[in-house]
Amino acid sequence: MATEEGSSDRAAPMAAAPFVWRTDGRPDWRAMWTTFCELALFGGPPHRGPEHALRGSRDGEEAGACAPDQVAEMRRGIWETTGLYSEPGAPGWMAITCESRAMAEWLGAAIVLENVEARIEDDRVLVPAGPRFRLEDQVKSIVTVLAKTHHYAAIHARVGTRGMEAGRHGFRCPSCGLDVHVSRPAATAELEATCPVDGDRMGRYGPFIPQSTPTASVVALPRGLGPLKLGVGGSAPTRTALIDALRRRYGRRRAVVSSPAHASEVNDHAVDLVLVALEEEDDAPSVVDATVGVFAASAVADALRRDDRGFAPWHLLVVSTAGAAKGDLPRLEADTARWRGERPSVFVDLTTGAGIDGVVSWLREALGLDPWRTRPG
Repeated sequence: MATEEGSSDRAAPMAAAPFVWRTDGRPDWRAMWTTFCELALFGGPPHRGPEHALRGSRDGEEAGACAPDQVAEMRRGIWETTGLYSEPGAPGWMAITCESRAMAEWLGAAIVLENVEARIEDDRVLVPAGPRFRLEDQVKSIVTVLAKTHHYAAIHARVGTRGMEAGRHGFRCPSCGLDVHVSRPAATAELEATCPVDGDRMGRYGPFIPQSTPTASVVALPRGLGPLKLGVGGSAPTRTALIDALRRRYGRRRAVVSSPAHASEVNDHAVDLVLVALEEEDDAPSVVDATVGVFAASAVADALRRDDRGFAPWHLLVVSTAGAAKGDLPRLEADTARWRGERPSVFVDLTTGAGIDGVVSWLREALGLDPWRTRPG
């Protein structure tokens, strides 16, 4: 923002982005920002002026709860723009599970300079969610500062980009299939979780345990603009199981399935990942950015015995361990790593989802599929 003399006034708040609405009358959070101004942390204008700073409640103060519909939109906005799970914390606060304590601390330090208060509880960052919050003012501000600070943390500062840490509580939405991993203080660990997309009660499926990342070094691959188009091949059951697991992880709004013939037609701004189902006899179509081959452990072991190089072309090899003897897997994993050389492989139990974080790590490190991506134009 410029002063009357035309000089830059970095203490002045940034201009508000226009509010964008979906056809169903709800805010289109992901469509409101395609680029971000510089953070106040790096000398840019703060999101709010000091006279309109957002402040959370203090001990001893009357702390009313944010209205349910405002809470729902704040949670949905945070999820759609960052991929982070949030839920009401102490009265007057919203708690966001970060990918690590380092990310929570980084976000907290950046957010307070936007004139929005933030508190840190281990690997969670808490932001205000007061009873007088309005959708187009305070709620939008909270979503905005989370979106832009998280964007810088994940894309530029590369804070907390190695995947979730241990100790999370896993939940899955029965309606949309979304998977989330929630961090909570011990006193609230047994609370139920609700879906940030549709508000439905989520089913608990056990503590989160980090899985190994790909067994070869990750090489960044060139890719086109727009949604990431990933070709998924292999036997039909394993291919379908991996596609379903990725859609649960990223959300069915963000990750869609397409045939090779129609992959290039997906232009929805809310879609980040297009999973292109490849028939076994098909060559990878030119429309995809990378390919993943999914095969049962028994098929991979047989190919190793025959020195069959048919699995070599896949950018990532996913080995399905469902039903395989656990004692055979360490050697198979080592043999597969030697066989693949520079190309990575990941072992995943597609029945339980154990190991899917290795695929997620590869998508992030090799293809830049982060919770938020700035799209040119």
